[in-house]
Amino acid sequence: MKCTLLIAIVFTIVLFGLFLIPLDGEVENTFVFFLGRFHPIILHLPIGALIVLCFMEIINSFRPELNLDSACKLLLWFSVFSIIPTLILGFLLASSGHYNEDVLGFHKWLGWFTALIAVWLLVVRQKSVNKEENKVSKSYKIFLFINVVLLSLTGHYGGSLTHGSTYLTKHMPSGLKAVLGVDANGGDYIALNTESDSTSQEAVDFKTKVQPIIETYCYECHGADKQKGDVRLDVLHWDMINGHDAEGWHSALDMINSGEMPPKDEPQLKDEERRAVVDWMTENLEKAAIAKNNANKGVMRRLTKKQYTNTLNELLGVNVNFGDVLPDDGKSEMGYSNNGSILQTSALHIDYYQKIAREALDKAIVFGEKPEAKRYKVTLGKNIGDGKTGAEYGGYQTAAISNKDLRVDILNNEGNPIENTSTKQKDTIKRLKNKIGIGMRGSASNRYSVVAEGMLLNSALPAREVTPKSWQGPSPNLKLLVKEDFPRTGDFVFRVEASKGYLSESVERLIDLRKVEPARKTSKAVRISAKDIKKQKDLF
Repeated sequence: MKCTLLIAIVFTIVLFGLFLIPLDGEVENTFVFFLGRFHPIILHLPIGALIVLCFMEIINSFRPELNLDSACKLLLWFSVFSIIPTLILGFLLASSGHYNEDVLGFHKWLGWFTALIAVWLLVVRQKSVNKEENKVSKSYKIFLFINVVLLSLTGHYGGSLTHGSTYLTKHMPSGLKAVLGVDANGGDYIALNTESDSTSQEAVDFKTKVQPIIETYCYECHGADKQKGDVRLDVLHWDMINGHDAEGWHSALDMINSGEMPPKDEPQLKDEERRAVVDWMTENLEKAAIAKNNANKGVMRRLTKKQYTNTLNELLGVNVNFGDVLPDDGKSEMGYSNNGSILQTSALHIDYYQKIAREALDKAIVFGEKPEAKRYKVTLGKNIGDGKTGAEYGGYQTAAISNKDLRVDILNNEGNPIENTSTKQKDTIKRLKNKIGIGMRGSASNRYSVVAEGMLLNSALPAREVTPKSWQGPSPNLKLLVKEDFPRTGDFVFRVEASKGYLSESVERLIDLRKVEPARKTSKAVRISAKDIKKQKDLF
């Protein structure tokens, strides 16, 4: 009993201490708001526990042979230990100050008294329980019932804070609203903020010629007091172009044209009255349709794959081709892929955009230390290598460059070769060097050669691609090969140091346009001497 009393006193002090938290929005600690966001998550624990406890106590009163006393006691303790953190998080959430003060006040005080009563129910129950009959006192039951009522009211005002005061009554049937005394309008009608001129000729014509007819025949069933079929006409604004009630007027016109309104058992419009109302509605609806069409001529388009990628790269500071997984952009009749008419957004695009956005954020937001950059340098030259390090990658249609003619260096951050290292690090560097090599893929052997200064790459030659020699191209094709240690993600830079080389007379070059021997003289040959050229105007 003493332990329970001590816990109740401590929790009561905590509850009074919550009033030290300001609820006027002066708290600027975002971590406090982060914790407060858990209030809607855990509040269901004490709500469910207290409601179940109430039902179990009722059952235990009528069926004491079920021996539910221990379960009720355990459930009460669980309710208390869950309602205290729920209330604390609720106060932290309210400290942001972004809530209706009146509704928040009811929610706060009802929740606070619910928690206070729940805490002292521990003491009341333990003190009033009859161990011989295994029953609790009436005072405990009364306080428990009051606590459940307070809990229900607290939940109602909490829902109003989150979803609005009309969340439960918005779609309530009008008959039930009348029985319960709920406002039939439900606060759905808002004042129009348009540029309509109430003194214009159009407004005057509506008020003098059209509105009296509608008021006479329609407002009785579709006005402020009654809305049959959930239709109300007295709140429709006369300006269909600048207002927001064109659809409402269109529905009313359809009912008049179909003969549904007014009903047969109600007074009917005279022919001139019906003509005046129908003509006014039809004319203004046509004007509104033209105005809406003119206002909506702008084409809503999405970004192309390249535009989307460039936008993300610029926003997030990363260089990744995010748009690569997107469906290909279509082309207009003129062949353009950035035409707004073909850049429509499909459900597939939305799905991809969500996945790409998550991937982009993962790329841009990196935790931990910056990854260490890897820097390699390969130098070519006749007999420049040691013949031990550097890979020799051959393969199908690939000729490997000997590791005697290349040198691989592993560089530090300053760009210098790593030297004077431990034995273990030397083995690691040697293993890396043996994964880097150079191969000449699909290159004829006479189109390249290694010399002291580097590698000579000779110019291309005209050639016919005839299998199986078609792979041996007339131009050299040098490839740097990095096995296993090539970066899978991230950026990399590839720099090449080159210069104009020299040619060897023994190397075949472009075919000469002239033959060494002069052409033979024939009877059909035409000889032109310089002295015979008189007009140089058309001479090229």
